[in-house]
Amino acid sequence: MGNRLLIILVSVLLIVALVGGAALYFLVLRPEPIAIGEIYKFKDVFMTDLFNRGHVRVEISLELEKKSLTKELDTRSVQLVDEIYRTLRSKTKEDLTGGVGQDGLRQELLERLNAFLTSGKIVNIYFNGLVID
Repeated sequence: MGNRLLIILVSVLLIVALVGGAALYFLVLRPEPIAIGEIYKFKDVFMTDLFNRGHVRVEISLELEKKSLTKELDTRSVQLVDEIYRTLRSKTKEDLTGGVGQDGLRQELLERLNAFLTSGKIVNIYFNGLVID
């Protein structure tokens, strides 16, 4: 009878500890999700030759500082698309390889595209699909 009571007591304590730990995590310790700004997705899929050899195909979305920037992006879309193609055509396969290469492309596009804007800025660039051939 004593062993059975001990097993029940330990089981109850274990359940209380698990429920308490879960409550602590979800109510206190859980990190806040990162807020994302307004997203602007280019209608075009960018496909072009690379500088030395090969091809690149990429879909690009922009995270904007504020929603009102979408109007300026629509107005300047011809300039922005041209700048994206210029940047892509200047790259080699090696420039775009791996995470470091893609982060470099992301940073370069961010700087080049923001140079055209007057009513806000692009805060991040997302590659929805990037294929290097």
